[in-house]
Amino acid sequence: KAFESNGEDWVSYGIDAPFKNLYPQFLISMYNTSACHRAITDSASNMIAGNGILIEENSDILGASKLNLLLNNINSKENIEGLLGKVAKDLYLQGAIALNVIYTKDKTGIASITHVPVEKIRIGVPNGNGVVEQYWISADWANLRRKENAPMPIAAFNPNDRTATNQLLYVRDYTPGLDLYGSPSYSSS
Repeated sequence: KAFESNGEDWVSYGIDAPFKNLYPQFLISMYNTSACHRAITDSASNMIAGNGILIEENSDILGASKLNLLLNNINSKENIEGLLGKVAKDLYLQGAIALNVIYTKDKTGIASITHVPVEKIRIGVPNGNGVVEQYWISADWANLRRKENAPMPIAAFNPNDRTATNQLLYVRDYTPGLDLYGSPSYSSS
């Protein structure tokens, strides 16, 4: 079961050993050790991803052209179909997705959108108004004492404040009892 608790500068996700603050890693462990769970997850995430995105023709040829260019070059490593496949798997497996939105140098547009594995994210402690202003990323939350795994902050996505060139968009399925993190639909009490 998923639990949120205040930790350091972030909100921990999972309280029971051996998965204290490692609930996403527990979900991945289940995926990697159960053939049935893996098959269901893979099938469901393929259905979520669908067969790509179709842009309907409209009168805004320039806008459609820019959107098509972005979707075909969503980042330097993949097109939109590749990104959707990763996002769909995270959504089904973890109940949330995370995207790194990178603005252009002049910050008037989006240069790139990349997938961030949800298990690498912890949500920053919300401000006094309950708004999350930053997230924390670590390559390995189980080994934070190693220098290369030190959590690094990243600004929360805010299209009205493009001060930070990189911003993290975190989207979760609503789960009663969890204020910040998502939880997969197959998770029970």
